[in-house]
Amino acid sequence: MWINKRVLSRALLILLLTGLFVPLVNPNANQIVKVEGQQTAQNIFEADVPVRGVYLLSDDNTVVWDDNGDGVKEEHNIENPLIVDLADAGFKPGDLIFIRQRGRINFAADGDYPIGIDPSLSGVFSSSNTLLWDRSQEGEVGPLHRVPDAIDAGIDCVTPDTYYGKVSTDIPEDFGISGSGVSIGIPSGAAYLMLAVVDPGVSNNDGWIKVTIEKVTNEGGGFPLEYILAALGVVAVIAVLLVLVMLKRRKPKTQSSPQLQAS
Repeated sequence: MWINKRVLSRALLILLLTGLFVPLVNPNANQIVKVEGQQTAQNIFEADVPVRGVYLLSDDNTVVWDDNGDGVKEEHNIENPLIVDLADAGFKPGDLIFIRQRGRINFAADGDYPIGIDPSLSGVFSSSNTLLWDRSQEGEVGPLHRVPDAIDAGIDCVTPDTYYGKVSTDIPEDFGISGSGVSIGIPSGAAYLMLAVVDPGVSNNDGWIKVTIEKVTNEGGGFPLEYILAALGVVAVIAVLLVLVMLKRRKPKTQSSPQLQAS
């Protein structure tokens, strides 16, 4: 099929531009770049996450090991998670925040196991700092919904069953934080954010975890950068589709056959 070279070159140019737009439209990539480029000290909150902290239903066991090398074994139990007062930290409902974590944690300090790097966290927003500690079921701290005022936000984090009792710990309101971090909007009514390590049994954890929460700002006003890039990407895709439709409908030129001469 014969194709006009000018039309083909335009189509290739649009395809190239679309290829450049696609990775930019990735929300995770955009948020990371935007946060680092626009954040100030006023919009950053840092805190330590207790490695044995938990806001989910959990095994309630005591684990002993020598954690300071003095030859004496100390007892370790589950603890409160990190509970962030959002207002005190400088955040409010409607803010877009970026959460990332770093640390080194031993998931079995009572045994001979290697230390992991950058453990995954889970978080849950709540309208209060209430955390239930029901020990009526032997060997467990419950109930399943230990954060009674939890507010659903983000992509659900599916948490594993307890290590010993094999009891479900999963709740629909929390979200996961792993890898390079996560951006999430603070939901309406949220006053607190609880953060904890994702682990079926936290009593024998040791090490450290630090979390950083940054407010994503739009100092220049107008639409956020990720929305603009997404719109440009959509426009580019539509343009490519239109070019393809035009090429499909275009009929190839045919040469007229010479008239037959009478003999």
